[in-house]
Amino acid sequence: MPFGAAPSGAMRAHPGCRAHGGTRRECPEAFAAALPDALHRQDPGSGAAVHAERFEAGLTLTRTVAGEVLHWSVEGLRSRSGGAPERAAGLVLMDTAGGRA
Repeated sequence: MPFGAAPSGAMRAHPGCRAHGGTRRECPEAFAAALPDALHRQDPGSGAAVHAERFEAGLTLTRTVAGEVLHWSVEGLRSRSGGAPERAAGLVLMDTAGGRA
């Protein structure tokens, strides 16, 4: 079961999210953790990963499309999607619909 998933479908608090109101939707860490799962649900072969780049602030989402590794700022995706991982996954898929970001 993905992080924070509850059998009832309710959103549970992420341990590090108290400063953000305690819910997955408001928590940057939970958003980053849920993003690869959301991409996998929408495109099972997506091969997406979230990681920290050396000497860079923030987290990066990477996805390989047509042999090219593409990068997105997790913070930027969170902002564009209103904090909804499923919506962010849809944005990534739209960005790469033609095989290019």
